[in-house]
Amino acid sequence: MSIGRPGRLIAVLSLLAACAPRPVALQIRMYDFTFEPERIEVPAGAEVTLTISNVGNNEHVWALVEAGYEFDLPFREGDNDHVLHRVAVDVGGRETYVFTAPTEPGEYPVICTIPGHPEAGMIAVMVVE
Repeated sequence: MSIGRPGRLIAVLSLLAACAPRPVALQIRMYDFTFEPERIEVPAGAEVTLTISNVGNNEHVWALVEAGYEFDLPFREGDNDHVLHRVAVDVGGRETYVFTAPTEPGEYPVICTIPGHPEAGMIAVMVVE
């Protein structure tokens, strides 16, 4: 039995889909002044769904920074050019955010960009494998 051209195309597309990274769903909790978990791991290029809850007494931001970008505290306005994704969550709020993980493996800092929050320890890391 031979597979015709449409059959070959479907077979190739099925193989490519099987090779794609699996989607990842993560729960993030933001406290005063920490992220939980402090370290998350995702496959390179995966679709990531974050559900972020702010259980602190202050507004917080989940911001993913470029891997290898070195910033000093306090986080400055110019540093924002290196933020890949940002989600602000009000006190008691919850947000769902979907994005594609970077395709380049590495450690990507996660910080709260609100002044004083990173200095208080609100820094985490997303590891892309």
